[in-house]
Amino acid sequence: MSKIIRTIGAATFALGITLIGKPADAVVTVTAIEAGGDVVFNATGTYDVTGLSFLTSANFDGRVLPSEAVLFMGEISSGSEMDFYQGLTASPTDFGSGALTGTNNSSGDTFSGDGFGFTFVLFSGLPVIGIPSGALQTGSITSQLVFANSTFASLGLTEGTYDWTWSTDSARLTIGGTTAVPLPAAVWLLLSATGGLFGVGWLGRRRTNA
Repeated sequence: MSKIIRTIGAATFALGITLIGKPADAVVTVTAIEAGGDVVFNATGTYDVTGLSFLTSANFDGRVLPSEAVLFMGEISSGSEMDFYQGLTASPTDFGSGALTGTNNSSGDTFSGDGFGFTFVLFSGLPVIGIPSGALQTGSITSQLVFANSTFASLGLTEGTYDWTWSTDSARLTIGGTTAVPLPAAVWLLLSATGGLFGVGWLGRRRTNA
């Protein structure tokens, strides 16, 4: 029995290393929450725009235009240079009814991290996604944009989930709600296998002691 347990244990360990070591599907997740009298946008994840076509480079500061599904996360005032790609297969037409709201240092708005953005109509009606200028077509991103003294209502944001998708990747904007990060499926598989291993060991001890 101990030999069987050791064999199962080795297989479980190898399976865990193999699965956890595999990268998850690339995806950028953007969340918007109301916190402390502000609206906070956070963007994190990995992206892959190899399935898209380069459109143009442009500089944008932080701004949101919900009625046209526009969100740019960039430096306040000076802006952040971004490379924009087209060829998305799906995009929301809006994520609220709000007009354009820019950012201003004197208002307490803040930005940190990488330039990132997406829009539906800004470039001749084409849905596009923007990544840091000069970056590789695959990479990771972490950004935060804060609209001080704001609410979803004042910005014209509608709570919900909105997806931009293309052949190699996707980006998701979630406005409101909770943003718990689920464990990858590989981790659940590893935990299940480990639980099975302990179960086999327990049964072996029961039979030995019987």
